[in-house]
Amino acid sequence: MIETIQNSIVNAFDGNPLLATFIIALLPIFELRGAIPFGMSASIWGVYALSPIQAFLISFLATSLIIPFIALIFIPLLNYLKTTKPFKNISEKLINHFKKKADSVNKNNTKSNWLKIFLVMSFVAIPLPLTGVYTGTVIAVLMGLNFYECLLACVSGNLIAGIIITLISSVLKENSIYLLIAFIGILILTILFSLIKKLIIKLKAKKQNIA
Repeated sequence: MIETIQNSIVNAFDGNPLLATFIIALLPIFELRGAIPFGMSASIWGVYALSPIQAFLISFLATSLIIPFIALIFIPLLNYLKTTKPFKNISEKLINHFKKKADSVNKNNTKSNWLKIFLVMSFVAIPLPLTGVYTGTVIAVLMGLNFYECLLACVSGNLIAGIIITLISSVLKENSIYLLIAFIGILILTILFSLIKKLIIKLKAKKQNIA
C-alpha cells in the first residue's frame, strides 16, 4: 500500500523532486512547511531526494513568489466578489475570518508599522499549518501595511519558518516524511477542532433561542 502511494506520487511528477517540491510549496496550507520534508524524503524519492539546501531554496522561492500576488490582488478580489450575488456571502465570511485573524495577531491594536511588521513576521515564522504566507499576507494587508511592508514581514517570517523546518528535517534525515505526516495530522486536528467549536456555538445559540 505504502509503496503504491510512493510510486503514484513519483509518477505524478514524472520522477522530478524539484518540480514536485516547487508545486507543493505553492499550495495553500502546505507551503514550505510541507514541501521541505516532502522534497527531502528518501521514503518517497529514494536516492533522488533533495538535499536540505535544495529543498529549502526551491520551497522558499515558490512561497515567496506568492506573497506579492496576494498582497496586490486578494483583498480587491474579495471586495469585488462581495458585489456579486453568487459569491457575496462567501467573500464576506472570508473577509470577516481574516479580520478576526488580524485582530488576534494585533491584540493591542498597535499603530506602529514596525511593530505590525514584527507581529506578522512572528506569525508567519511559526512552522505550523495555517500560519503561512497566504494567511500572513492577508493579515498584513488588513493591518494596514503597504506592499513593501507586507513583503518584508512575510518574506522574513517565511525565511525563519523555512530554516526551522529544514533543520528539523535534516535531523530526521530519511525519516523526514514523518514531519510531513505530523503536519497533516495537526492540520486535520485543527480543522476538526474548528468545526466542533462552531457546532458547539450553534447548538448553544439554538438552546438560548428556544429558552
